[in-house]
Amino acid sequence: MVFFVGLQPTMVLIFHREGCAAVAAALGKRHPAQETTLQLTQRNYEQILRQRDRFTALGVDIFKLELQLAG
Repeated sequence: MVFFVGLQPTMVLIFHREGCAAVAAALGKRHPAQETTLQLTQRNYEQILRQRDRFTALGVDIFKLELQLAG
């Protein structure tokens, strides 16, 4: 999943299928099919970034993209 701010990509989160249910549980999700589907909100995104160690332990890969200005 790629996140954009001001049309610039800023963050990439990669969720592996085998950890999807554990990530959903850690976020307190209640939607169906949590083994294959993850419905994220802005609040969830912020929680993942605040608790980076917890979510990387659940198999989430987190990459911050650096803004490169043309010129």
